[in-house]
Amino acid sequence: MILNEPRPLTKAHMIVAGVPENYWEASLADYPEGYTGFAACRSFHNDVVEMLRDGLGMILHGPPGHGKTRMAVALLKQSMRHCASACFLESNQIQRSIIDKDYELGIQSSRPVMELAEEVDLLVLDDLGAEHSKEWLKAQVEALLRFRIARKLSTIVTTNLGMKDLETIYGLGMSSVLKEALYPAKVAGRDWRDMRAAVVAERFKK
Repeated sequence: MILNEPRPLTKAHMIVAGVPENYWEASLADYPEGYTGFAACRSFHNDVVEMLRDGLGMILHGPPGHGKTRMAVALLKQSMRHCASACFLESNQIQRSIIDKDYELGIQSSRPVMELAEEVDLLVLDDLGAEHSKEWLKAQVEALLRFRIARKLSTIVTTNLGMKDLETIYGLGMSSVLKEALYPAKVAGRDWRDMRAAVVAERFKK
């Protein structure tokens, strides 16, 4: 049940949702106000309960390394704070048939990836388009997105492709379906990987 009042998040919440550890600290506080795409993400973050109840989501698109995944995880975390079920999934890893993790709570879970991705309140589908060279996998991604949108379940997609490129790859029909519930926001600003590379370089100069 999605609750109005937020709760604290734990390491276990992040593991269960499948969030990669290097994104666990992601926060909208990482972004300056003028960062492209920030305003739309802030709207989702601030109205997350209503967004989830209405099945609304976003397409975060833009060049690699500019923080799309970090933004998506920040929104996923805010959703989980309000007791929403959530899942982080890379589009080119959907062929993994089973999620089987030890959640460090003495509990093991084995569930088909698609079953989990279909039913959660919020799905973050990372790097849409990375799978498009495999036709069968692209078909799985399309089916998943159509299924969730038809059932008013929120989805946040990240992609390095532009909106026109997505239309070319997936066709007008799919593009039209996405427009029903996923707001496109272009993310651009600082290159996070360049900043990390600078930090690493400084370590080796010592």
